[in-house]
Amino acid sequence: PEGRYEPLRLTPQQLKRRINDDLAEWQIAAAERTPMAVLWEDLHWADPSSLDYAALLIEQLPTAPLLIVLTARPHFVAPWAGKSHVTPITLNRLEQPQIVALVNQLAKGKALPAEVLEHIVRKTDGVPLFVEELTRTILTSGVVREAETSYELTGPLARLSIPATLHESLMARLDRTPHVREVAQLGAVLGREFAYDVLHALGLVDDAVLDEGLSMLVADELLYQRGRIPRAKYIFKHALIQDAAYQSLLKRTRQHYHRQVAQCIEQRSPDVADKQPELLAYHCAGAGMAAQAVEYWLKANKRAAGRAAYTEVFAQVDAGIGLLDTEPDSRERTYMMAKLQLQKAFGFLATRGMGSAEAGKAFADVQALCERLGEATPESVYALYGIYCFHVVRAEVDVALEVAQESLRRALIVGDPGCIVMAHRILGSACWYRGLPREAAHHSEQALRLHDPQRDGASPLAAVSDVKTMGLSFLASATVLLGHPDKALALHEQALSHAEQLGLPHNTAFALSQFGSTCSSLLRDEERGIECEK
Repeated sequence: PEGRYEPLRLTPQQLKRRINDDLAEWQIAAAERTPMAVLWEDLHWADPSSLDYAALLIEQLPTAPLLIVLTARPHFVAPWAGKSHVTPITLNRLEQPQIVALVNQLAKGKALPAEVLEHIVRKTDGVPLFVEELTRTILTSGVVREAETSYELTGPLARLSIPATLHESLMARLDRTPHVREVAQLGAVLGREFAYDVLHALGLVDDAVLDEGLSMLVADELLYQRGRIPRAKYIFKHALIQDAAYQSLLKRTRQHYHRQVAQCIEQRSPDVADKQPELLAYHCAGAGMAAQAVEYWLKANKRAAGRAAYTEVFAQVDAGIGLLDTEPDSRERTYMMAKLQLQKAFGFLATRGMGSAEAGKAFADVQALCERLGEATPESVYALYGIYCFHVVRAEVDVALEVAQESLRRALIVGDPGCIVMAHRILGSACWYRGLPREAAHHSEQALRLHDPQRDGASPLAAVSDVKTMGLSFLASATVLLGHPDKALALHEQALSHAEQLGLPHNTAFALSQFGSTCSSLLRDEERGIECEK
């Protein structure tokens, strides 16, 4: 609703929380009007942000006429486990009466011979999907004949080649015709769900073969179809069916399909590549294109960090690192590893704090990787920024000053304007903390003079600290010590005004605290100091 949000005054974390709060409030309000049940399936595949919302909603359940049913595989650990209003139900494998009931349903109420039922019960071990698949195999094999009220054996059951495992059973159905298997394999590469237009755009099978294969998969209930061709969408009936089709591909063929899908998305759907870089990363990884996959993971990192979805950031970084671990050691691999580790380090900076052991180690790891390259890089300068923050918040000002000086030296070697601005900015603050106001003013002025808002806004540090706010604040602090209180006050007002325009509360808080906690006390301005504290 208009006026409900003030986006420029909310951090990504706050905005995310407000949205989740409103979604939960809407759900509870809807349930209060009409009691309802909500089903969430396959939570083991849910992203962390969705799990956050689910946890928030479950917290409010005791007071609402709302039933939530959530399903997940056994390895999933629910964050809300142990709450008194949450009842965990473990679904064990089917018992014999349940298996017989499922078989009778598939046989449309006509009884199967006792020998056949006994074989299905023994062979499937209570796995529902295997019960379905084996029953269908027997019904279509010719080993039984449909009578008026039942099925009868046409010969010894032993003559039927019955799959020994669920995987074999699924593959037997996919292998009934070449078209079915090929189309299912292509769909499996795209994912559990896929669209007809994407499959068609790949051009890997003839139109007639594609349409026939999809029709047979739908008729066999291996796929479900929503909508009509060419706007149809398909979903595999079960994830195990997709897995069986995908795993049946030779590695070389699988990589070829993933490469074709990645190229198709890049060429035909650039908006998808821009908005869902993790999808391109998945296909590039499957194609064996490690460097391209890591580049897309890095883009996904940037988007996730912008939404304060740091759990996703860490997961994406780990996926990229896992991919690089399979690559031979090389200069390019080391450089890509440094870029990924830098993203993780900034994630720790935001979630654990500047002085945390995790952040300190992460930035040190980035620095070690950069040193292996044998030359200064932008990543090595950004790593020094993190190391500087680690030492300065621990009041290790001498070490912090040395690190800041080294960052400027390396930034000048790299020649990257954004790195040079950042290095001047942290060196200005380091000199202030070390009691060198003249040097602090000089480097802060340099940072402000070289600052380009558009360029520096794309920096990895943009969400952490704003150059102009920080530069003006430290320049104001240094100017007080240099004997120009009026000028210092004007600089502080500029810093505060700019921070408020940005709408990032931590920058506003810094501008207030830097002047309110230090400069106001130096100026004996008690009234302003109290105002800043508020």
